[in-house]
Amino acid sequence: MKSLFLTMSLITISLSVMLGQPDPRNVIMFNSYSASLSITPDRRVCLLTKAGEVAIPAEKANTWNLVSPKDYTLSGPIFENINFFNRDTGFVSGFIYEGKQVYDVYYRTTDGGKKWEMRRFPDAGWADKAVHLDNGEAWVVIAGSGHIDYSNDYGVSWQRINTPEPKQRFTSLFFNKSGEGFIGSLWDYLSYTNDNGQTWRNVPTPLDQRAYEKTDINARPEIDRTAIFKDYLIVKQNGLLFFTRKDSIRWRPLLGYRDFIADNNTNALFLIDKKTVFKVDDDLQPIATYPIDGDLSTGSFNAGLLAFWDGRQLATIDEKGVVSKTPLYTDEVSEKVIKPWSVGYWENGEEIGYLNGKLYVKKNFDDKNWEYLTTLPFKAGQDSLWMIGKDSLLLKGRLDTLTYYDLKTKRLTVTTEANSIRTFCQQKISKVVFETGSQGCFHYYKDYVIYKRNDEGVFEFEKNGTKGMDHKGGLYGYPDEISGGKVESFVQGFPAALNELPSIKAMTFTPADYEKARKDIREFQQRIKQNKTSRGIEEKGFWMNENNLDFNRLLSLPDSVARLDSMRVDKLLDNMSPNFSTTTNWTAINLISEQGEVLTIRNSYDCKPNSFLFPWVVSLNGFRITRNSIAVNRFIGETYPRFVADEGHADIIEHLVQKLYKKAD
Repeated sequence: MKSLFLTMSLITISLSVMLGQPDPRNVIMFNSYSASLSITPDRRVCLLTKAGEVAIPAEKANTWNLVSPKDYTLSGPIFENINFFNRDTGFVSGFIYEGKQVYDVYYRTTDGGKKWEMRRFPDAGWADKAVHLDNGEAWVVIAGSGHIDYSNDYGVSWQRINTPEPKQRFTSLFFNKSGEGFIGSLWDYLSYTNDNGQTWRNVPTPLDQRAYEKTDINARPEIDRTAIFKDYLIVKQNGLLFFTRKDSIRWRPLLGYRDFIADNNTNALFLIDKKTVFKVDDDLQPIATYPIDGDLSTGSFNAGLLAFWDGRQLATIDEKGVVSKTPLYTDEVSEKVIKPWSVGYWENGEEIGYLNGKLYVKKNFDDKNWEYLTTLPFKAGQDSLWMIGKDSLLLKGRLDTLTYYDLKTKRLTVTTEANSIRTFCQQKISKVVFETGSQGCFHYYKDYVIYKRNDEGVFEFEKNGTKGMDHKGGLYGYPDEISGGKVESFVQGFPAALNELPSIKAMTFTPADYEKARKDIREFQQRIKQNKTSRGIEEKGFWMNENNLDFNRLLSLPDSVARLDSMRVDKLLDNMSPNFSTTTNWTAINLISEQGEVLTIRNSYDCKPNSFLFPWVVSLNGFRITRNSIAVNRFIGETYPRFVADEGHADIIEHLVQKLYKKAD
């Protein structure tokens, strides 16, 4: 950062330009974004996170109060279900204990969460699912007990209902006013009752009836969701939706839909596609359509109101189809509510947080002990502000705007990502560093080769080495020198190259690449038939964790890849390097200017990199941009070819095949 203002063409502006009026309300900052919803008969949306945080609507419109029964964290009990019968009375349940670790605890309130009473179910175990009716009835299925605990007095007392199979873990539960119930387990089991669980009738599952082909053989054949709607039973199994009439079980797919929400109070059913919610009639035909962006996996319906929670915003759809979105605002200012989100750390390890235009510092590593630090001359959205260096903040604005703020001098400077990179690339490069490495919970190492520009402009080998723990491998096959002209050409063309979209022609796929992709698909099909597939770290070749795979279509898609235009290719290349592990491996190039600035081009991955190392993440002066730039690969090929293994590019074709297949769903 010492050379930041030497190298960027910055526009220094007065603080008054950036001043804004902060929203007087705080946004409730939850410890967990995973949550469940409950809607009361008067359309109040209540929310429970897995950390036990309960948000209840306040009297003021579009405002919530945090009324958690206990001050739990993510390392404590796990809360799963929130059930409010009305604006005052409800309960929360999950995997909860108090005192001795007997997991039979639930919390009940009769005053809208102002006070909570700790109570106990008749059975101990994980309360996997709880459903209720506005009339005071509730059903809670307890894992490992062989029972469903039932209440008809608003959760005060409970009686046991035997499940049809004690060895099954029932995680899907639906009951209605008529005493009908429909439950499903993690292991391909369905059962129906019409007398509130006094008797059960086992129902064959969609998988039993071969209503779909289970090509994702690593996944459990679990029942994800169940419902009773009019004369139909509705099921989601292995991510697929099916329906059948109750009196004659013949499962048929609900094609084109991914999920559903069923209401047991008013007998309403909504089918969900990617970004659309459909209300259906008695014959399962759409009668109303509600387009909506965001995550629709956590939702609820009651009293004519649909609600969805995406982890940060609450989206609602009323009877007229009006869609509203809002964070959960509160007028409260207690320490339980003011939980700034982290923007970085000082050198002494103290965490710095931001909330509503103000900075706070966390004292003694206590999440409830945030001290006010200063007020900023701007507001920031979540994940748009972070610390860089010792005393500087970076605000990422709309498009590619960057705002730097010096905490000591109070100086505010504005530039753009494009301008920053363009200014860097106008400098002379003094060093080029090629680097690979790995870091996890218990290990760290990196290997590097450094080239330094001499007086003639040639980049001579300066040194190679390793840092961190001993490990196998290392960099090899590196040249003694690199042409200064090649480095200069790459750097000068880099700003424009970042805007170039990857094309099929530029990726130079060979006929052998296409044929290997088809071969890998056929081998994957055979492994499924032989029930031998597993998505392990060591597995190579094609794979898809989906059911009902159409292999004829999959085998035809490599030909479609060859005809893709650049814009489509760039969109389909997203998520090329997912990281599901605590270990991060990387391949990087560092360009160091004469002024000491460092531009890093890096690809990170957890197991094996894709053959093009897409995407490349470019970092400079605290900001990062992500590109699928083939120009980086060309530079490696021209300067240090053995830096990246050359094993063909069938894996890229296979990734594009997967994306094309899923996009057509």
